[in-house]
Amino acid sequence: MKNVEAVPMPEVSSLVARLDGGRLVLEGTMATQNPAADLGPFFKAFHQAIVQDRLKEIVVDVTKLTFVNSSAIRLFVDWTTWIRKEEASPYRLAFVTDPALTWQKTTFPVLKNLAPSVVFLKPS
Repeated sequence: MKNVEAVPMPEVSSLVARLDGGRLVLEGTMATQNPAADLGPFFKAFHQAIVQDRLKEIVVDVTKLTFVNSSAIRLFVDWTTWIRKEEASPYRLAFVTDPALTWQKTTFPVLKNLAPSVVFLKPS
């Protein structure tokens, strides 16, 4: 997991991203005007590092991610697409969610339906 640990965390004032025991924890909000430019490179680099490390699963804790705008939701869709295109080392995304947060309750089941072999949900 050395490549994953070397990926620089994004510097967005409304978001805290950190690794905690091998899991990616996202806290705050993802509501910048252009999340593809602000956060896209981080998600792509993190994906590539997971593949290089040959991880079979990465847990992403979004329980304290209180709001994500529609443009930022696209980043999660893109991430699942990158995984599905991986021939060498596909992996699973296991999201730890908070069902009390409306955006999570509506977004992640849809994401799971779009990529059932990639996305798994773990309630907090």
